[in-house]
Amino acid sequence: MIRTTDLWQRYDGVIAVRGLNLEIREGTRFGLVGPNGAGKTTTIKVLAGLLEPSAGRVEVCGIDLSTGARSVQPRIGYMPDDFGLYEDLKAWEYLDYFGRCYRLSKFERRERIEQLLVMARLSDRKDEFIRTLSRGMRQRLLIAKTLINNPDVLLLDELTTGLDPRSRIELREILKELAATGRTMVIASNILYDVSSVCDVLGIMDNGVLLESGTLESLSAKYSRQRSIKIYVASGIEKIEEVVSRDSKVAGITIEGRIVRLSYDGDSNDMAELNSMLCASGIKCTGLCEDKDAIEDIFLKITE
Repeated sequence: MIRTTDLWQRYDGVIAVRGLNLEIREGTRFGLVGPNGAGKTTTIKVLAGLLEPSAGRVEVCGIDLSTGARSVQPRIGYMPDDFGLYEDLKAWEYLDYFGRCYRLSKFERRERIEQLLVMARLSDRKDEFIRTLSRGMRQRLLIAKTLINNPDVLLLDELTTGLDPRSRIELREILKELAATGRTMVIASNILYDVSSVCDVLGIMDNGVLLESGTLESLSAKYSRQRSIKIYVASGIEKIEEVVSRDSKVAGITIEGRIVRLSYDGDSNDMAELNSMLCASGIKCTGLCEDKDAIEDIFLKITE
């Protein structure tokens, strides 16, 4: 669905993107992560057809953007990180305005706006002026605006930056719902957890270079010598250190309240055996799983 070949982008002698090669299949949720200035926003703008590459080739929906940008843009939903809102419009009027921009009929607009307001959890706010909405509500309205043309590809740039925890959770839930529709999504962010919890493929970018890409599992296997296991203990925490130390695959243990973290050399079958051993020892666990929070450690290792 998206392919870039040796993509370069320069601004007045400054290189923002260096030889980027991407291949994103249809239906993939691709997370582009990296620090500020990594080249993420520039990449998103190029994919949206808003910037002409300094060098290289870009294809979206099988169309070369150098010759067919206008034909592919109606199939793209683009949400920049600094998009302005018309504060004197009501929420439904804002969506109606963009529906008119895409030449939707009155009936299509009415039906689409109703669906999008439900998706964005804003049905009860549709008659309120945008200036009265919280930042989280505004972000959800922007996502609704981005979907007004029912795009095949979503390009979302830093959509959770500056939001409070509750608003970020609500946005992540909306993104997961959108992922279920089969759309191809590219989400650029410097908040690693938000991206890793929604996307099935991650691309780590720094200084204009795509350093690595792959699933969280493949990156973890490549850059982490040991698995990080998290155990939630309901009872028996006082003897868990003694019990797990019997497992030769446990390389380290950290206990924080009733949460136990292990550095572990075993595979999934070994984890199942460890769980059985804990149960046989009278330790009751409410959960034993691989700790996915290690994405921060992986990111640091790759960017170093």
